[in-house]
Amino acid sequence: MDGAQALALSTNRRLVALDVLRGLAILGTLLTNIWLLSSSSVSSLAALMVAAVLATSPQA
Repeated sequence: MDGAQALALSTNRRLVALDVLRGLAILGTLLTNIWLLSSSSVSSLAALMVAAVLATSPQA
């Protein structure tokens, strides 16, 4: 194996490793968003916002 082949082989390995790291980062972002959007604190915050809007709206 000459130098050009060794360089091509190491470049391919680095790109695959980079793709794996990118995939893990995207998966982590997805799981974090699912966790945050499904937590009860977000639901209770939305309920507080609705209650505040209803409390400040004019009564008919």
